[in-house]
Amino acid sequence: MDREPVGHARVVRLAGDSFRCRAARLRQPLGVAPRAVPLRRLTAGTLAAALAQAVTDPAYRRHGRRLAHLLRAEDAITPVATTVERLTRT
Repeated sequence: MDREPVGHARVVRLAGDSFRCRAARLRQPLGVAPRAVPLRRLTAGTLAAALAQAVTDPAYRRHGRRLAHLLRAEDAITPVATTVERLTRT
């Protein structure tokens, strides 16, 4: 991966980090979203059905609350700060 000078933002897309992979992770193992609708099958009806499932199935709310609790408890700042400090020293 090429490094940008400090102070310049860069978006890096990781290999294998596709919409399908992210959507699959939201569905399983996290359980916070219904199955993704493939773009070629996306219609107003399929989108409406997926949205209705997402907002009416109590399992998504339950899993979402559990995930929110885990995320709140996670220390996301320290690893980022450590990495930034390390990269700015080189």
